[in-house]
Amino acid sequence: MQPGHEPVVTALRPGTVRFQTDGTPHEVVVSDGFAEIMPDYCILLVSSAERPDEIDRARAERAKERAEERLRQKQSIREYHLSKAALARAMARLKATLTPLFNRLLRCCQMEHRSRRFADAYADQHLKTQPTPSSSSLSLPTAAPA
Repeated sequence: MQPGHEPVVTALRPGTVRFQTDGTPHEVVVSDGFAEIMPDYCILLVSSAERPDEIDRARAERAKERAEERLRQKQSIREYHLSKAALARAMARLKATLTPLFNRLLRCCQMEHRSRRFADAYADQHLKTQPTPSSSSLSLPTAAPA
């Protein structure tokens, strides 16, 4: 959000929030919640917020596996939506643990600003194709998208 943004209240889904304080960039992984955006400030009301370095990757992997298993079972509509929410939280946490690796990747390859979207898409694809990625199993992308 930029200063002078139109006032709005909106729902948040699990994911990463990037913000600056005194010019210093920060990143946190948030759960479901709400955001109140005003012209000169923004307030987030979420159930949980974690810095990527606080996330236990193994625990997030187990949570993802549990949520996927629950989704495969017959369950009520309520249980289905709770399982989908748990899977979204686990995926957001896992993606955030990959972010430092991709930041190094971007610096090493000296990619331009648009390659951030490529790195995020690469992380999404990596999480879908390999259920338990490790930093040693990642390879550098060969080219940035046009």
